[in-house]
Amino acid sequence: MFSKPFEINDPNIQVKESLNSANLSFTITVLKSPKRPVVFKMRTITDAIHFKCNVIVNKDVKVTIIEDWTNIINSPSVKFDLNVQIKSNSTCDWILLQHTSTDTNLVFNRHISIDDNAHANLYHFHFGALTLSETISQHSAGVKASMNTSIVSKAINTQSFNFNCTHHSSHLHSDSSIDMRCINLDKSKLSIYGDLDLNPGSTKAVSKLSQKVLNLSNNTSITTLPALHIDTNDVEASHSCSVRNLDPNDKFYLHSRGLSLTETTKLLMNGFIKTKIDELKEIPHIQKSIISYL
Repeated sequence: MFSKPFEINDPNIQVKESLNSANLSFTITVLKSPKRPVVFKMRTITDAIHFKCNVIVNKDVKVTIIEDWTNIINSPSVKFDLNVQIKSNSTCDWILLQHTSTDTNLVFNRHISIDDNAHANLYHFHFGALTLSETISQHSAGVKASMNTSIVSKAINTQSFNFNCTHHSSHLHSDSSIDMRCINLDKSKLSIYGDLDLNPGSTKAVSKLSQKVLNLSNNTSITTLPALHIDTNDVEASHSCSVRNLDPNDKFYLHSRGLSLTETTKLLMNGFIKTKIDELKEIPHIQKSIISYL
């Protein structure tokens, strides 16, 4: 039997769980706006396990949720299925920070749905695990719904990361963006797929997809695929993709100021994801953790 993977002591949060020998499922309901960020601090796990989680954010709620996966040690495999529903007129900032041991295999399957005039800002930071597969399916299920998703990763040695993020828009005046920024070193592998799916009924929708890869080795394997599927008129949609190395001029400038190669590389990596770190200025301890993992 497994113990509950986290503790939440907040009267505005309701948690229900069920447990068996191999699977853990729980439902979390955010009843009212908490005064401080809600932290899901995953406990150390030493066995293979499958989590299933449903999160419901009630109407007219404002919440920041921090999903902390920095303490998973010696677990051969972890699978986490997450379903999030953000109801009307609510705002949810969700920060995932993942830095597990480098011999763990992680599988994340996520489905996020937002209702009328709801807003979601999702930040996924990945630095650990031997292999990582993250599939994100997002749905703007209401009028004037907006969702911004940022995926940031750094893969080293023989780490292998696979990201698949799709956003479905089906209502008027919905806004969505997917921003993927990945850093690869050594013999790491990366596969990223992003898709904006504008269905009939999504008139006046605005959707943007960006994939940026900073490749710092000649031995990496990188596959990128940005895609647009537009089945309606009168929308704004764009996608872009770039794979590059560090700018030699930037490296020369920093060397001329006395920085070592290691210091130069770390500083330029920080710059590559700086805008994402800056967006978390209200949570400075998370900013510091991200910078320390680069």
